[in-house]
Amino acid sequence: MWKKVLLFIVCLLGLGTMRLHAQQNKENEVCNETIALINARQFLIKANTLYSQDEKRFYTVNPQCNFLLMDCERAKLQVTNNEHIGFYEEHKVSDVKINVSKKGDIQFTALLKDNRKAIRLKIKLKKETNSCEAVFSSAKRSGNYTFIGELCPLDISNIVKLY
Repeated sequence: MWKKVLLFIVCLLGLGTMRLHAQQNKENEVCNETIALINARQFLIKANTLYSQDEKRFYTVNPQCNFLLMDCERAKLQVTNNEHIGFYEEHKVSDVKINVSKKGDIQFTALLKDNRKAIRLKIKLKKETNSCEAVFSSAKRSGNYTFIGELCPLDISNIVKLY
């Protein structure tokens, strides 16, 4: 009887260990895919929350209409809130830096330039997730905001250009 109970406990421990390894492998795959997207500079950030640093206000927004599309040396940025105030801009990307912390968090910084202005971009991703925070700041006092959303593979079929 004791042998059966002991065998049952060992089987449960083995099953738990297998599940843990499978979960860790899945998290590592997500992390590796995210790093590959960032290194290739081919990704899309879809925001579900917009924070206006000028107004000190959060907006829940539509991810299809609030996005940063990074395609190698070009970036397309669209920002709009529920009051239909917003803009669409295209920028050249320069001064790219990618850092991975000891904890595994990823930080991507770049300068987005067009004919009128330059925007400093700082993207922070937590370890083993695709949830991110993208902070946009310009030298001018207005136009500083934060996207909170998801970094995903470049796919323009599920975004809507409004402007």
